[in-house]
Amino acid sequence: DLSENALGEKGVRALESTLGSFTELEEVSFYNNGLSELSLKLLAEYLPTGSLKRIHFHNNMSGNGGAVALANMLKNAAMLTDVRMSSSRVRPDGGCELIKSIGTHTHFLTKLNLGDSMFGESGAQALTETLPKLLNLEELVLRDTGLEEEGLEALLVCLGNPEVVPNLKLLDLSILEVGCDENAQRVGAICSLRKHLNHLKLEENELETSGALKLLVGLGNPMSCSLETIDLRTNQIGRVGANAMVEYFLKTPAGKKIELNDNQISSDGLNAIQNLIKDKPDLLGSLDENEPEMDEDDEDDAEDDLNYISSLLEASLKLS
Repeated sequence: DLSENALGEKGVRALESTLGSFTELEEVSFYNNGLSELSLKLLAEYLPTGSLKRIHFHNNMSGNGGAVALANMLKNAAMLTDVRMSSSRVRPDGGCELIKSIGTHTHFLTKLNLGDSMFGESGAQALTETLPKLLNLEELVLRDTGLEEEGLEALLVCLGNPEVVPNLKLLDLSILEVGCDENAQRVGAICSLRKHLNHLKLEENELETSGALKLLVGLGNPMSCSLETIDLRTNQIGRVGANAMVEYFLKTPAGKKIELNDNQISSDGLNAIQNLIKDKPDLLGSLDENEPEMDEDDEDDAEDDLNYISSLLEASLKLS
């Protein structure tokens, strides 16, 4: 772990002989190292990758060229189980090459973090081609990857196939502009189809109350839901959506924590939620950044929405 050192190109060159001496290197991490494209290309030459199981790059400035360099490293790293390339200024061209290399060379992968990149629609398409090959994947982090509207839809449709990454346990789709439309319901359906999926992160999206309710429709029967944690912070969710989420999660057998901070839950809504969780107070995370004055849930619309979701969930219970 060489993180938090201002290595740059000169530092990487100074490591050539040291890195080359590790004949059975299994894990390597470079966080906040100021690594440029050239630095990554040098590491591709110096690092012995044959025994690598974990390779992490985070918060560097290596860009597309760095992503291509990592893609080349993967060609001789068949034992990898954990790959991270995040916050490193990766754009669509480099991202596509990296994603394709992951699908070709990392068949034992269990963890993949590509967060804070800018893949665009082409990167999303590359993901739809690669993910079906990652049969052992357990953790997928795609937060803030700029997939664009059609790219996001294509990804969610891909993940809607239960044979794609069937062993997934954690899914992070934060900061992807998941809104109050069909995509919210698609996310819920993805979870309902995966009995191993325990953790869903959707923070900083645009669900609002209507999207939260659509998410619940996709999740279906709460007794069949395997989620232990769900993160819905910063989604403009009002009183109705928040209450429905908490009430649903209380009915799930595995539910341990729901995060709803930095939403728009009215004071009455907060009181209702506190009453719901009085026998299970640890279920709800902090609400210290909630904005009750921003709650715009309309009473009549709220009743219509709740009747709608109740009828759908009752139908789901009967079918199961």
